[in-house]
Amino acid sequence: MMKKLHKAMVWLQKNGQKLGSQYKDQWLAIGPSGVKSHSKSYAKLYPYLESKEFLIIKVPRNPKSAYVY
Repeated sequence: MMKKLHKAMVWLQKNGQKLGSQYKDQWLAIGPSGVKSHSKSYAKLYPYLESKEFLIIKVPRNPKSAYVY
C-alpha cells in the first residue's frame, strides 16, 4: 500500500505545477499514474478514500497561493 501511495506522491511532486491551471478550485484524486478523478465536491471522491492508494488534494482558486500541510 505504501509503495502505491509513494508513487502517487512522486507523481504529484513532478506534475503539481501543471495542476493549478487545469483544475482551479477542485478536489483531485491522484493515484500512481496521475489524476483519476476531479470534482468541485469532496463527497464525490469518497470511493477513492476507501482504496487507500490515492491522495486527495484541493487546488485553490488562486493556485499561486497554494500551500501544503
